[in-house]
Parts: sequence; structure tokens; C-alpha cells
Amino acid sequence: MKNMFEEIFTQDDEKNEQFDVGVFLGKHDNFRLYEMTDERGRLLSISVINDEAITKIVKKDDYLDYIEFYKNSLEKVNAYDPLKLRQNFDVERFNFSKLKGQLVNTLYGDEEFWDLSEVIEVNDKTITLKAVETPLFSTVNGIEKDLPLENFVTIEILSVELELLSKKLGYRTYGK
Repeated sequence: MKNMFEEIFTQDDEKNEQFDVGVFLGKHDNFRLYEMTDERGRLLSISVINDEAITKIVKKDDYLDYIEFYKNSLEKVNAYDPLKLRQNFDVERFNFSKLKGQLVNTLYGDEEFWDLSEVIEVNDKTITLKAVETPLFSTVNGIEKDLPLENFVTIEILSVELELLSKKLGYRTYGK
């Protein structure tokens, strides 16, 4: 079976390493677009990962074989992407400016970890985020900050979690 998944190892500025599993969708500037899955083969998100934060990519191993098997099994019963996030995402038309006004989950590689934020503004080099606090997230509500795009490790654009939170809190989702 040909694996389409990759293990993407990243490291933040604090030298903390983690890995995620996803399908590579394409590149945008210095970021790689991925369709991320969880350890059970379910769609987690559409995310961008900064090229500079990637320390290693594994394209074939036993773990990826299991994830592929799980994903294929879930697709047969329409359980891989129940909210149809993937079919509503156009890789070719992805643009950071389309994030304005929506919720994102981020991992920022400098001194701060920004969980859930509203995107206030985006330009070529920076993104302005406003922290959003909910009972599920412990960010400092309302703090707004301009952050260089190049310092982000990961920006989660679409996910089941973001879709549900957007509906609950009255935000729009990517491209809508």
C-alpha cells in the first residue's frame, strides 16, 4: 500500500519537538499545507506548518501504514471527515488574508503559546491576533498582538473543533 501520509516533526524556539501526521497538500510562501489526522485516522484539521520549524519528515513506516488503514476504513463509512471540511477547502486558492475574521489555533515559536485567536488583520509579513477565551481555552481574552508570520510553527485553519467553536461563538470559518 502506498502511504500518502507523512510524519512531520517540528521544533519550536524552546527546542520542544513534536510530530504530527498529515497528507501534504501544497506550499504557500514558507509554509506547507497539510490535511492533519489523529492517531485513529480521523481528519483533525487543515493546517499550515512553517518550513523552518520542520526538523524531519518521515514518509514510510509501520505507524503510517496503520493510520492509512484507519483512514481508509473510516472513509468507507463516511466517518473520516463528517463535517466535510476537506471538500470545502481549495488548496490552490489558499491565502492567509482569507483568515481575517475567523478563529484559528496557533503554535507560536517565540515566547508565547496562543491557543485560540481571532485573526484581526493579515499582511505579507505579520498577522494580528486577538486572544479568545472560552471554557475550553485558557488564553487571556482580548489581548491583541501583531506577530511575524515567520515565527509561527503551526496555524490550524480548519478543524472540527474550530468549526464547532465558530458556530457556538458566531465566527465565520475559512473561505466563508
